[in-house]
Amino acid sequence: INREPMRSWFHVYDTPDKALAGNSCANNLSLTLNGEWKFFFADAPKGRPVGFEKPGFDDSSWKKIMVPSNWELAGYGYANYTNSRYPFPVNPPYIDQSYNPNGSYNHTFDLPADWNNKELYLQFGGVSSAFYVYVNGKLAGYAEDTKLMSEFNVTKLVTPGKNKISLWVLKWCDGSYLEDQDFFRLGGIERDIKLIARNKVMIRDFSAKASLDANYRSGVLNLDVEVSNLSNKRSENVVSYI
Repeated sequence: INREPMRSWFHVYDTPDKALAGNSCANNLSLTLNGEWKFFFADAPKGRPVGFEKPGFDDSSWKKIMVPSNWELAGYGYANYTNSRYPFPVNPPYIDQSYNPNGSYNHTFDLPADWNNKELYLQFGGVSSAFYVYVNGKLAGYAEDTKLMSEFNVTKLVTPGKNKISLWVLKWCDGSYLEDQDFFRLGGIERDIKLIARNKVMIRDFSAKASLDANYRSGVLNLDVEVSNLSNKRSENVVSYI
């Protein structure tokens, strides 16, 4: 729900020099949301705190958990290791909701003052296995795919100053039937979370293919770039260049 189309993974920078330096930590177009988050764990969806994503919700009694991490490693639930058997009752595409570990997360962040007129994207490197994300109490989207990046455009949901981000993460979902491999099953926000600022006109995606000429002496680079225009100067369009 509201998830951006998949794209190649890359950093964005505001100057060529910063891009050439390759130091993503010194990038003022990216705000990390890693760190301590408020956390509530439940064994089944019915045990989640209803309305926890709303502004003003009292989560002062909640524990704290580091993000990124798996909640099993913080003492919540237990890790599953199976290979040929599913670690939940098999009834595809349904998941038995009498036991489906889930975590509710709350966090606040300050929006950089110089990000006016930017398109703002929440980027999740990986969440196991399904999650709803809210910004200031409003649904930003839903995604699955445990090991893939998910992005959401939250430009219209954030406000100047302090903002609240909330996640409801479920360990099992219908996608878990497709992710059955020989590995430990762990739940939680497993990879980095960032808020990224982009220009209205941006490189949304690209692919690069390097090869050699017919004489095997010179390199040939084919670059396919997808440019997205979200400005109001003209209607939205996407153009590909080769």
